[in-house]
Formats: sequence, C-alpha cells, structure tokens
Amino acid sequence: MDQASDFIRNLLTDAYADSWRWFNGLTREEWMIVLAFTSACGFLFMRGMGNRKEY
Repeated sequence: MDQASDFIRNLLTDAYADSWRWFNGLTREEWMIVLAFTSACGFLFMRGMGNRKEY
C-alpha cells in the first residue's frame, strides 16, 4: 500500500512541477490566450447556472 501512495504522491508532485514550469515559460501572447480561454470558460459556466429568479 505504501508503494501505491508513494507512486500517487510522486505523480502529483511531478505534475505540479511540470505545470508550474510550463506556466513560467509562457510569453505575453500565450498568457493572453490563456486569459481569453479561462474567461470564455468562466462566461459559459456562469451562463449555465440558469435564471436568477430561481435563486
């Protein structure tokens, strides 16, 4: 069981380090694409919540 938990812990740690390295390597234009994508996703999720009268 310790081997499985160590494997998962190492996998998550490596994924975090790799994603942080990827974000640090972005240029200004790539950051604008990330901003546009996350803003579009946020807009779509907010639209999917339904009518405000239901709250």
